[in-house]
Amino acid sequence: MPYDSIIEYLTNNPKTFIIICVGGSTTQCYEMNKFEDTWPALLQETLGKKDYTIINFGVGAYTTIQSLIRC
Repeated sequence: MPYDSIIEYLTNNPKTFIIICVGGSTTQCYEMNKFEDTWPALLQETLGKKDYTIINFGVGAYTTIQSLIRC
């Protein structure tokens, strides 16, 4: 079921365990052909969709501090 926002998704799935991924271009998906190859997407696939939600806050050229501020 698609959602329009993270807040809407979390409201409708209150028991999910949330993992937030921060980082630069390797987290974001820079120069990758498809987002399924990013490490956050692979983590989601490894953990399975049940009870886990991976949120990718990666932005190319961001430092850890910038990622933390964004979150």
